[in-house]
Parts: sequence; C-alpha cells; structure tokens
Amino acid sequence: PPEGTIVYTDHQTKGRGQRGNQWHSRPAQNITLSIILKPTFLLANQAFYLSMATALAIYQSLQQYVPNNQCHIKWPNDIITQNKKIAGILIENTLKGTQIAHSVVGIGLNINQVQFENQPQATSLKLLTGQQHQRMEIMQTLTHNLEKNYLQLKAGQFNAIRQAYLQPLYLKNQWHTYYTKPANTPLKAQIITVNQQGQLQLQSHQGHVHTFNQQEIQYPQLQ
Repeated sequence: PPEGTIVYTDHQTKGRGQRGNQWHSRPAQNITLSIILKPTFLLANQAFYLSMATALAIYQSLQQYVPNNQCHIKWPNDIITQNKKIAGILIENTLKGTQIAHSVVGIGLNINQVQFENQPQATSLKLLTGQQHQRMEIMQTLTHNLEKNYLQLKAGQFNAIRQAYLQPLYLKNQWHTYYTKPANTPLKAQIITVNQQGQLQLQSHQGHVHTFNQQEIQYPQLQ
C-alpha cells in the first residue's frame, strides 16, 4: 500500500498496546486506526521522533475539545488528561540497514465510550465534556495534524517537533516519587526533559540527572 494509507475499524477485537498490554475498545465508540508510513529519512536511532510527532498530533487534535488545556503527553507516547489515559500509540518499525524502511503507526483514541471495565485509569472525550462527538471529524483533524508533523520531520525540523512535544509533557518540573526497575527503588525527582534518543531524564534534589529507557521507570499513580 502507498505511504499514508489509513486502515481503521469500528470494532477492534485484538488491540495491542505497549509492553504486550491489550487495548480495549467498544464497537463504534472510539477511533482505532493504523497509518502506514515510509520514513526512510529517519535513521534507526531517530525512531523516537516519529513517536513524538504522533503523540503531538493527538495532543494538538484534542486541544479544541479538552477543557482548560488539561491534556498532556506522558512519556513515551500516551495522552493523559486529568491523570487518566485517553489515547495510546503503538509504532512498529521495519529497518533496512541503519534506516527505517516503513512504519505502522497504531493509534487508539477514546471518544464516546463511558464505561471502562477493569481500566480505572482510562477516560474519554465524552466523559470529559459530557457530549457525544463525531469520530470521523476528529479522525480527519488527527490525520491532518499527523501529516503536518510528519512533513516537518521530513524537512529536517527535528528540534521543532521535540520542543513542541516537551511543552505539554506530563509531570514535567513537578516533584514526585518514581520507582526504578527492576527493584522498584523509590526516586524522588522531577522530570526535566526527554533527550534526542527518546530517553526520559529526571533530576533529584541532590542535582543528579538520571536517564531512563522505556520499562525502566514507573510513574506515580495520581488521582
């Protein structure tokens, strides 16, 4: 299929999330789609820029709906509002040498679902606003924003995407207790940035900067 092909469904029965988790979605209530891209301009070690561009596109698309700018990007690429998850991303890349040959960008965005069994940390646009929303209208906005961000990357504007991603970063510059893997060691620190390799960086009260890859740190559970 050509680059930019979108595959979407009203009823996704075996949705996957990060770290082998499942993504549950009720029929005809949410947005579940995959987009095929061919970012051959990205090296393998630049893959996180595509993740940033995608998370940023969802964040940008929700701005007109989520009240009081309460939407945030949680590293690496979840979308959070009122400390609950409204969207998730799963990107699968195929490499050719040191470059990315093609990518499948999977997105799940909760729109009109109001009950989330066994998922107390999930929310939706309808729960936030009390209103029913047009999924296709939001999907058009989402894909437009993703194309815009993707073309920025293609033009080499990597830093612009990263800076835009960092601005709404969840819990940035706030002091919380995190838990480092695998021993669940507590770390009182604040998020200061995400580096160009896509690693999360926290600074402790002592001024030490700690750098983490995915699955190496657990966020605090906030209500």
